[in-house]
Amino acid sequence: MSGFNLNFSPVTWQNYKFSVAHGWGRDRQAYLKDYAYDLIGNWDFKHYGYSYEIASDTKNLAQL
Repeated sequence: MSGFNLNFSPVTWQNYKFSVAHGWGRDRQAYLKDYAYDLIGNWDFKHYGYSYEIASDTKNLAQL
């Protein structure tokens, strides 16, 4: 497996993360997709914090 993770905080109350993963190798199961992507956003407003995450394996999409 290889990939990268990018973190970006434009201001102290805001944070974004983006990840890409690439799976490979002969022991890898055939039904698994080669690439996966993930985006996370976090926002802090005084007493409340909000976050959002969306991910994809190039076929399926998931959100939290």
